[in-house]
Amino acid sequence: MGSACGIASWLACTQIMSGSITVDTAGLNPPLLTGSILSVIVSAILVPIISLIAPCKPFDWEELNTRITTTEDVVRGSPKA
Repeated sequence: MGSACGIASWLACTQIMSGSITVDTAGLNPPLLTGSILSVIVSAILVPIISLIAPCKPFDWEELNTRITTTEDVVRGSPKA
């Protein structure tokens, strides 16, 4: 959502400021800054809201020791899995 809002605001700002969207006008600093700032702000607002509405299940940190092997374990021929 943040990226989509950023792209939309970037192109809208380009259209409003220059009257047309071209490579030259889209590369101006104000439209680029507008798109970047809006992407960050929308993401910063949506991430906490979505996290509160639909929290993820707690991660079982023991899985890191049992399911993930390291290169050294594979080379020695004794994976932990």
